[in-house]
Amino acid sequence: MCSGRNWREVKAEAHRLYPELANPQRQAAADAQLDAYVADHRPEDLRESVGKTQSEVDVERSCFPV
Repeated sequence: MCSGRNWREVKAEAHRLYPELANPQRQAAADAQLDAYVADHRPEDLRESVGKTQSEVDVERSCFPV
């Protein structure tokens, strides 16, 4: 049999050691950061899902430089 720990034990230990992990603002910031990372790596899929052409996206980005 495997002597590993289950996910609940690992998560409980992480929250004991790092209570800030339960902070909703921190979680929201982490979610936003992950969404931005994913969006940077899948721009064509995201563009197509909203029905925009590359030219339309380029025009929008030129109006709002990053």
